[in-house]
Amino acid sequence: MFTIKRNQCSRSTGTRKLHDIATSGPVVLTPDLTRLKVVGLTPDVAESYAPVTITVSYAGQDGTPKPFLMILNWIRVSDEWKIASEIILPVPPTPAGKG
Repeated sequence: MFTIKRNQCSRSTGTRKLHDIATSGPVVLTPDLTRLKVVGLTPDVAESYAPVTITVSYAGQDGTPKPFLMILNWIRVSDEWKIASEIILPVPPTPAGKG
């Protein structure tokens, strides 16, 4: 559990952003918010990490959910946290025989 302070990026900030992204259109993002991590790098910069599954079922794609890691970099502007960058990395499949 994260303590929410006025000048601190928090779990709730990340949760709100992931919810907004996940409900924004024909691509379905399903974040695992139980595994969301928020790391304060400085008083005005933070980074959050969350595993997500992304399902795309248009333009001939089959709609199979695929695992990704979403990394958000946050910057505090006045009393508000804003996204500075958003990176979504595919999680490679487990090699055969590894489990």
